Amino acid sequence: QDVAAAQQAVSQAQSQLDTARANLTKLLNPDPNDVAQLKAALDSAKAALDTAQTNWDRLVNKVDLNLRPEAVTLAQARADYNSAQAQLAAAQARLAQTLAGPLPTDVQQAQEAVNQAELALKTAQYNLDNAVLRAPFAGTVVQVNVNEGDQGSASTAVVTLLDPNQVRIDATLDESSVAQVRAGQQVLITFDALPGQQFQGQVA
Repeated sequence: QDVAAAQQAVSQAQSQLDTARANLTKLLNPDPNDVAQLKAALDSAKAALDTAQTNWDRLVNKVDLNLRPEAVTLAQARADYNSAQAQLAAAQARLAQTLAGPLPTDVQQAQEAVNQAELALKTAQYNLDNAVLRAPFAGTVVQVNVNEGDQGSASTAVVTLLDPNQVRIDATLDESSVAQVRAGQQVLITFDALPGQQFQGQVA
């Protein structure tokens, strides 16, 4: 379960890094479609302002307006006009900022988000690596020395791993044979339990 959680953390960190990088790229390279949308919003705001201005001019010229039902309409036209002015100013500001490029502070914040996401990914990957036991060589597990839930330490031998290509054999020699044996010497090994079979070995 710890390994699965670590793997999920790595996936989430990778997703957040991809998002941060995409945001930075978008900030440095505005999408032409976004620019077109901002220009369309600007044109729409201008049209709304023109309509509000026309309604205002039509109503405000009536001398007895305050005595007529149109007084409420005038108030609404004034509110529409003010709103259209604000929307036009906002659209102009957004378009100008997009065309001028990102502010240094915005780029710095986006880059910092990328840096933090990269660090989070490295941390998650480190935790995943430490949640998995990796043998220093290929072999066969011949003994498991801990049970699920046991506390271990750096000195705990969790499993015993056997490399079938590197088997150590302790042999007893008489005194007369010791002088004839040297390190690195090739030998043939036989076992009583495996009659007819011979194995290559080397004196260590």
